[in-house]
Amino acid sequence: MLAIYDDKQHDKRVALDDGCERYTWSELREQVAKSAQGLRNLQTSGTVMIEMTNTAEALIQLMSAFQAGWDVCPFSSKAKHSQVQRLVDTLQPQLMIAIQGNHTIPVYTQAEWRERYNLLKPYVEHQSTSHFIGTTSGTTGFPKILYRTIKSWQASSEALADAYYNEKVQTVIIPGKLEQGHFLMGAIDGLCRGLSVRLLSRYHPQALRQLIEGTQDPLVYIVPTMMQHLAELPTNTSGFWLCGGDHCQTYWQERLKTAAPRMRLWRYYGSMETSFISLARDTDAPDSVGFPMLGVNITLTTEQKISVRSNQLFSGYDSKEQHINQWETSDYGYLSEAGELTVIGRDTNRIQFGALTVQAEVVEAVLQQTENLDEVVVIGQNDAYWGEIVVAYYTGRATKKTLRQLCRHQLKAHERPRLFVHVAELPHTITGKIDRQKMKEEGIHEPSSHC
Repeated sequence: MLAIYDDKQHDKRVALDDGCERYTWSELREQVAKSAQGLRNLQTSGTVMIEMTNTAEALIQLMSAFQAGWDVCPFSSKAKHSQVQRLVDTLQPQLMIAIQGNHTIPVYTQAEWRERYNLLKPYVEHQSTSHFIGTTSGTTGFPKILYRTIKSWQASSEALADAYYNEKVQTVIIPGKLEQGHFLMGAIDGLCRGLSVRLLSRYHPQALRQLIEGTQDPLVYIVPTMMQHLAELPTNTSGFWLCGGDHCQTYWQERLKTAAPRMRLWRYYGSMETSFISLARDTDAPDSVGFPMLGVNITLTTEQKISVRSNQLFSGYDSKEQHINQWETSDYGYLSEAGELTVIGRDTNRIQFGALTVQAEVVEAVLQQTENLDEVVVIGQNDAYWGEIVVAYYTGRATKKTLRQLCRHQLKAHERPRLFVHVAELPHTITGKIDRQKMKEEGIHEPSSHC
């Protein structure tokens, strides 16, 4: 059962605060139960699509769907109409709660739905038949729809609880968008384990630092791109960073530790399909992704691909009826004798430069050490002579001369980008990752590169 924390001794404590609205645990349980009753009044089960704004109301709607036994599909406010319509056509939901509606199904705004359910009595039962419907990042093409059971979410929450069993964590801070799985998992886990959840309406480094400094020993969910900003904002507050998403570069780990010496940096490795795979604590090797989390078994295929067996795995793509016991990821890696996992890179990010293979993540890790560089993505562009050449697209104020010098000192000759292309911004998928596929399709084609 995935339910709001229920301990009468803590009923008057703050459970959820988005900066505009604040709920105690008793108030939050009541609101979730009323919204669940609103769904049950429509029908005993169904599918609801929810536009995931960074608000307490959006989380109330999500948790109420779990309680009511409905399948729930959160979607991004930045999703194109065509992307949302594809979800509608595929899922055939009975209800959508969104900022605005121009679809062929009943649509309520958050305020309209709240006005509707506030008139109802709370639904006191808890169902365990719900599915969470998510989408992959879409970095290799169109996002895939995937299903997760409530049991797999519970397993993920238990793995986190095991990791922080001996730590004094009472508050979770979510600075990123709830439409991203990393931040949504953090918020849901906090609400289910009795940790007060604080949301930022939008990410801003200064606002995050102020919130951290006003909170005792917080657990702060971040992604690697945030590390660069936070490393410029020293703080003496104690607590935890939990970094997910793409691999956290060693250089920025050290910078962040220097800026916040009393904040412990923990990093996890996982995906939408697997949830949590491994956790690296601050005492683990900085270039590894740590050791398997509770209930996770990691093996390597003969090709060194990472394979995972756990009770956190998703149910399948486009169908919730599948039962997956083991999942082979797209990542290559190796295990130490002690069982510590290191990820080398993803198979789709390999660049074939003549007879030599370049792993894009290796090049990106070097470039990300550069001051004044905001974002960078390395891809292979078609070349008539070499097959593919290494091209680096970047944003920020870093100079091409600086980037070339860094690569000359730290990369092998075939790994060094032949072209550095400065752009105003990089495209992102609806889950916030850099859209490599779009860069390959719309970037420089067939450049002259034989020199």
